[in-house]
Amino acid sequence: TTLSMLLGCIIGWGILSPISYYAGWAPGPVSDWKTGSKGWILWISLGVMIAESLVSMVILLFKQLCVILFKRSEAHLDEAVSDDGVVKEEERDLGKEHQVPHSVTIVGLLASVGLCLGMVAVVFGTEIIPIYMTLLSVIIAMFLSILGVRALGESDLNPVSGIGKISQIIFAAVMPHAIVPNLIAGGIAEAGAQQAGDLMQDLKTGHLIGASPKAQFYGQLLGSLVSSFVSTGAYLLYSSVYRIPGTEFPAPTAQVWLDMSRLVNGHPLPPHVTEFVIGFSVLFGILVLLKETGPRNSWRKYIPQGIAFAIGIYNPPSFTLARVIGGFVSYFWDQYCDSPPSDNAFDRWCKPYKSIGRVFIIIVASGFVLGEGTFAIVNMILHSLHVVHY
Repeated sequence: TTLSMLLGCIIGWGILSPISYYAGWAPGPVSDWKTGSKGWILWISLGVMIAESLVSMVILLFKQLCVILFKRSEAHLDEAVSDDGVVKEEERDLGKEHQVPHSVTIVGLLASVGLCLGMVAVVFGTEIIPIYMTLLSVIIAMFLSILGVRALGESDLNPVSGIGKISQIIFAAVMPHAIVPNLIAGGIAEAGAQQAGDLMQDLKTGHLIGASPKAQFYGQLLGSLVSSFVSTGAYLLYSSVYRIPGTEFPAPTAQVWLDMSRLVNGHPLPPHVTEFVIGFSVLFGILVLLKETGPRNSWRKYIPQGIAFAIGIYNPPSFTLARVIGGFVSYFWDQYCDSPPSDNAFDRWCKPYKSIGRVFIIIVASGFVLGEGTFAIVNMILHSLHVVHY
């Protein structure tokens, strides 16, 4: 994944960005989203994401259809027999006392839909986005959530970026030439798929360790309630100190959404970017088709990932290079954990950590995240107090 990001960074920032600037296609400052090469290469990134997402989803839907048609009977077997003839015990859910009642699910679904409709109408107004558009976005979110959960469960990747783009295309057809409603409705649809995938992973983890789904459900409700206030407060705090988007927080994904909304609503593309968008879109559409329709243990595993490639283009190189370094560190640590013990100084020093295994590198990475997050708050406080710092 990180190597695909690095490839996108090299091609986007090292090749396409200079070409667009010196050819006069993007004459503005490099960091400018509208006239600079940063905004010019963003369209190529967007084309790659759309192409890979659409092809991947078509393949996923086709596979699920095949499973439904040809393996329906296998899904209802009470027991499974392994290759050596040994009967394996079926995984069973916990008792009904640990399950969330259907009445709670139905009431919660209706209440959350009503809350969504009401809050969107209050915050944005029905003259900006009609009630039917909000309701349509919720309905589409339900279907896209199923797709996102299936993809996340099978590949550990939730294709929310592609899901968001597909929803924007749908809403542009329903309500054309309306950029703001397109962004709002698309955001609701993508958020539904994102949250569904996150909750699925939490519940699956709880299932593996035998936790009560009901306890998890109420814990998630409590966490959602608290986080809604914490995240809103954190955003207000950061936006009062920093300019968002700005130099410190460029928010490139927000620009991707805005450009996609402009594109599906008839906004013209920058000069000469159309040819590159079509070329890279076709290329990665073919690559994902080759990658998803063959055995993973062959040469297909070396095919670059389109989404990661696109992320390497629209994010600044500093973002990508940090992740590439982390990817190499993780790879070499995994190789070291699998290597036989030796008697050199490095192995003697790392022996206590090697016994922990791959979890050790996750602990180190968590420390990096915690440290950066903590001192980001310190830095923000110093910035708000106008203290000179670096």
